[in-house]
Order: sequence, then C-alpha cells, then structure tokens
Amino acid sequence: MLGGTATLPRLFRQMDKKPKKLRRSLGSRAIRLVASIDNAFDARMRRLNKRLGREGVPQILPYIGYANATTAWLHGRVLTNPPPAEPGESDSRWRNVANTYRRFASKEVPDVRIEIKLGDDTHQVVTDREGYFALQAPHGLQHLEQGMWAQAILKIVDHHRVSPDESATTAKLMSPPTEAEFGIISDVDDTVIHTGATHLLKMIRVTMFGNARTRVPLDGAAAFYQALQVGNREGESPQNPVFYVSSSPWNLFDLIEDIFLFNNFPLGPILLRDIGFDRDKFVSSGHGHKLDKVRRIMAAYPELPFVLLGDSGQDDAMLYATAAAEYGPERIKAIFIRDVDPDADSRYDANVATWQAKSIEAGVPMHRIRDSHAAALLAAEKGWIHPDRLDGIRAEVFKDKVLKQGVT
Repeated sequence: MLGGTATLPRLFRQMDKKPKKLRRSLGSRAIRLVASIDNAFDARMRRLNKRLGREGVPQILPYIGYANATTAWLHGRVLTNPPPAEPGESDSRWRNVANTYRRFASKEVPDVRIEIKLGDDTHQVVTDREGYFALQAPHGLQHLEQGMWAQAILKIVDHHRVSPDESATTAKLMSPPTEAEFGIISDVDDTVIHTGATHLLKMIRVTMFGNARTRVPLDGAAAFYQALQVGNREGESPQNPVFYVSSSPWNLFDLIEDIFLFNNFPLGPILLRDIGFDRDKFVSSGHGHKLDKVRRIMAAYPELPFVLLGDSGQDDAMLYATAAAEYGPERIKAIFIRDVDPDADSRYDANVATWQAKSIEAGVPMHRIRDSHAAALLAAEKGWIHPDRLDGIRAEVFKDKVLKQGVT
C-alpha cells in the first residue's frame, strides 16, 4: 500500500506533460490507484474495529423508492453511524459542521444480506463495498392502484451484531395513480433549495454551516410544486408524481429529505449520487448522471408525459434539451429553467439561450423563468395547474422573500 501511495504524485506530474489521450489513461490509473487505497484502508479499519470490539451495530437507511404496475425500484445503505438526529433552529454553526462531517465520515457495512418484502413478494440483496444496495424486481403490492404510496419491509438477515427483527425498518415507495396527468422531474440545488452552486465557497459554506431548519427554499417553490402535483383540478389530493434528481451525494439524503418536509414540498424519490474515486463517481463525473436518471424515470412510466425543472447555473438546460431531442413533445410537455441571476444579463443566460433553441427545434418549449409565480402563470396557461392557485403561489413568493430579509 505504501508503494502504491508513493507512485500517485508521479502519476499526476506525468499527466501535465502528456498528450490528452495519454493524460486520460494516466488519470484513470490514478483514480483506480486511489480507489484501491481507499478500499484497502476501509477494509483494514473494519477489521481493526472488529478486533477492538468497536464494530458498531449496522442500521438500514432506506431511500425513497418508486414503482410502476409491475416493478419496484428500491435502494439504500447500511451504516453503523446513522445520520444525526432532527436539527433545531437554534443549533450552533459548529454543531452543524459536526453533523456535516458525520454524514461524510460514514461507516459503511459491506456484504450484508438484506431481505426486502414487497407485499406478497420477498427478495434479497447484498450491500456493496460502500454499503449500498439496490433492488429492481417484481412486486406484490396489491394496493398501488388505490393511492400514491406503499411500504416495503427491510431486515438484515445475516449479521452477528443485530437480529432481523431488531434491524427491521420500512421504506416508502411512490407509484403514480392511474389518474396522473403528468410527472414532474426536478433538480434540487438552486432549483428548489438555495445552494449557491455557481459559487464554490458559498456552496461549501451553506452546506457546512446550515441545517434543514436554516436552509432556505427558493421563493414560492413549495407552493408551485404542490400545485403541479395536484394538477388542474380542485381539491388537495395529489395525483402527479414528483421526482428529484441532484448532483449532491447520497450522504446528504437525510438533510434534503428534512428540508422538503420542513418546507412542505411534495414528497417524492430523491435520486442523488455516490461519491468516491471510481471512474463513474465524484472524481470524473459531471452532471450527466442526472440525464441518466431522467431516462430511467421516463422508461419506468412510458405512458406518462413529464415536465422538467432545473436552473441556469449548471448544465440543466443542456441535459434537458438532450432529453427533449430524444423524447420529443409527446413525452416532455415543457422545460422550466430558473434564472439564477434574473437581474443580470450573464453567461448563464447565453448558455440557456443556446439550448433553448435546440429544445424548441425538438418541439419542446424551454422557458427561462424569474421565480415560481412566473412559472405558475405559464403552467396555468397550459392547463397544468388550476388558476385558483396563482394568488396563493404569488403570496408564497412574497412571504419567502420577506422571511429571507428577516422581516416579520
């Protein structure tokens, strides 16, 4: 292991002196080397903790799954240090920093067998080297036609520190009802939650020093998403499924879920990204994984059209325009791109304009919008939300702006 570590700086020095193709090859070697060191270190620490009696009790952390009429998709992770408890509004900045560190200093449990019961059907999966598990399987959930939500029961069945009954937990699965008119796929960072993703230091500060009680949703976003979920009809019963996709790591799942709950966003699957040193993870991957997730969601519901929402600060316009070219107006009703700097004429606007033209060429309108009320006006005009909800959304936009200014 020491010999491998000593070669790493030399690899990176070589990368600067070689042609582009060779630099990519050397970069891949460096990533594989770091991954092997990381995996070896984790394995050694697990063996040491086991010998010292500090192994910890594994717990299942299920993420929100989804299902169609025949198949369920469910995933999660097994850790011995679960996420911190529910935050408080008065938590200090240093407590928030400690909780953020705890999320990223995860103690994963590999090679654990988990039993997953989906109605009348039972399946088993095994966690990978980072503690993750994933299931795509037929389900026996007989009541999916009667509502949007079902539950799966999960148990660890082969670990000496915990019994199946002690480890039992439930996971939520969303399935669109037959009355659904369309689905919603939304980015998270700077689309529904203010993150400052276009400014690295600001984003780090917001992530490190904030918690779910202090993180600020974008003006009126929750009310707009609620309106989209209900659709163009009276009443409050949700019918249109909402999916969230993000480049944030799975380590932040509990934080994002709590932010949604505290701010009354519609609940839905939150599809994030693993971070690590593998080639398809943090080091080499951009935002393209979000397009892969969009494709998977749309493949799961081939009869359902979708509305896509993102922001101008990242690659959402490009990714969604690519989806528009692939699927056309029959599957994508419209694309909404929130302007991250609505009072300026910036390079972000020029980038959106380029992809806006390509999306329109594919027959899918792409709208650059100032705020949630502007988006709601367009949605009401198209008949996707009830016009009676516009005043409420406008009021929520104003209220959120006032709260940000500290005015009571």
